[in-house]
Amino acid sequence: MLPYNPKSSESIIKYAKKLVKQTLRQACDKDTVFKKVDGKGSFGNLLEYYYFKYKPNQNAHADFPEAEPGGGLELKSTGLLKYKGNDGYRVNERLSLRHISFEEDWKNTFLESSLFKKIKNLLLVFFIRDDELLDEDLLIKLVDTWSIPKEDLPTIIHDFNIIIEKIKAGLAHELSSSDTNYLEPSTTGEGHGKTVIQPFSKIPAKPRRFAFKPSYMNYVLSNILIERYSKEEQKYFKTCIKKYANLKPIKKGKNDVNLTFEQLIEKRLKKYYEHSEFEIAKKLSIDYDLDTYGRPDKSFYARIIKKILSGEEQEISELVKADITLKAVRIESNRKPKQSMSSPAFKFIEDIYNTDWEESDWCQTVKKRYLFVFFKIESDGSYILEKFKIWNMPKKDIEECKKVWTHTKNIISSGNIFNSYIYDKKGKLKLTKFGKPWKKNNFPKIKDSKVCHVRPHGNDASNVYDLPVPDKKIGVTEYSKQCFWLNSGYIGDIYKSI
Repeated sequence: MLPYNPKSSESIIKYAKKLVKQTLRQACDKDTVFKKVDGKGSFGNLLEYYYFKYKPNQNAHADFPEAEPGGGLELKSTGLLKYKGNDGYRVNERLSLRHISFEEDWKNTFLESSLFKKIKNLLLVFFIRDDELLDEDLLIKLVDTWSIPKEDLPTIIHDFNIIIEKIKAGLAHELSSSDTNYLEPSTTGEGHGKTVIQPFSKIPAKPRRFAFKPSYMNYVLSNILIERYSKEEQKYFKTCIKKYANLKPIKKGKNDVNLTFEQLIEKRLKKYYEHSEFEIAKKLSIDYDLDTYGRPDKSFYARIIKKILSGEEQEISELVKADITLKAVRIESNRKPKQSMSSPAFKFIEDIYNTDWEESDWCQTVKKRYLFVFFKIESDGSYILEKFKIWNMPKKDIEECKKVWTHTKNIISSGNIFNSYIYDKKGKLKLTKFGKPWKKNNFPKIKDSKVCHVRPHGNDASNVYDLPVPDKKIGVTEYSKQCFWLNSGYIGDIYKSI
């Protein structure tokens, strides 16, 4: 006999919540011997088989199809990791939902699909990932229910349709997570190089699964916590809540319900095309200060875009949930930005020396999607709002960024960062305004790659990080902050492509 009523959502949820602050080993029968189920030993499989007492399956329907009210309940588990700096937990992975059937899924709309029926009511189990522990010894931190919010449904439907249209066009082999916003066609991990037949093309395709993106799942986690938990319980997720709370959605009118994400942005922005930044700021009551050169602060242009889209100067809900980074770019008369685009400064030891490419911040940065909004310079020196593009980096350019990152790591790891100190024409050591000597380094320069390069982050050469290996040339053990930059010419090419 099951320890819960499979026809009662309340009974299932009540039983599930007993898991909180326990491991599976603690929560299951004392004499339980945990073994792989059908050759699989993941946390989710163990949770289903040993705690909920049913065999994991690939069925299209929900795990508890008779659970009422709601018309079924689907059990899903997902891992949590701590943010850098140990500042609270976050979801660290996409939430896998169901296998994509290239043969069947194109036959139905999202609301008619088995996917929607399966995931319309989710029972989520959040556990803390720890590679040093067995799955049955991982601590379960949170258990709660979630259903797709009304405001997210149009975007998820649009994502589903993008996936389906590619399948129908015989392009299942070209499916990519960068195609969509919240719902993605993720790879399954079912063996390296495995492919399956697709119905509308002879080209083999990788097997795929429907999944919610990590950025969307962090939004889900944050909202569950804000709506249902106390301040005391929220403190373990402080950074996640801060990032995903108080977001402002893009303004929508009565006739905007069926607009795609991109169409909605176009509708909001085009009203201000050909207007200068100062005209827009005046019209939207945006405050700003000017520097000694008469230019506004760096955040000014991004604040304009946020105010146009949402009516507020806060982060945009749809962008954050889709993990799309907003970049307001000023284009000069030569049709490219005056400056290259920087990323956060990296630490030589933690972020480069002790890290692999796939785990590096630079890898995550170049694989992100961006909303580029371009302001074009006018003869009077002002910048007019001109156009936008939702963009992700092509695979070949990601490979180029990997080469630059790997070259940088090799330089740091070998202790070959520096050529020499820099001297002036009189042979005198050149010093920074803080009295530190300037050093000539071997990091990749803008001329070395059409995509990216490495150079200092900020103007203060005395702001330094430790080196993992003392430099062989001049013996220093620390160096000023550096970061990766996307070349201005590369950003200019994105602008020209629109």
